[in-house]
Amino acid sequence: MANVPIVAGMELPSELFKLSPKRVFGLITDPRHLAVLRRVRHGYLGGTTGEYADPDFVGRELRYARRIFSRHPEWTVINVTNRPIEEIAAKIRKAMEVVT
Repeated sequence: MANVPIVAGMELPSELFKLSPKRVFGLITDPRHLAVLRRVRHGYLGGTTGEYADPDFVGRELRYARRIFSRHPEWTVINVTNRPIEEIAAKIRKAMEVVT
């Protein structure tokens, strides 16, 4: 299992496309919620993250991710807004049981 961050303008690793599409999960969230979380992280990092927490930048990154996901409709996309990590993991685990 791996976490592959999607960064606007950066290509995804080619290894990702060698996997069974049923083993790839895209995580999306509300841009306002993500911007708030990133502002907190930006503060912890001493304000050195550039545009990382800017709401417009966050929106562009999420639109970029959605475009990638739309080109791969066989990937499972999960909205993680306001969901605890345990719930997200349970959804992925349940989906993986169907694959294996």
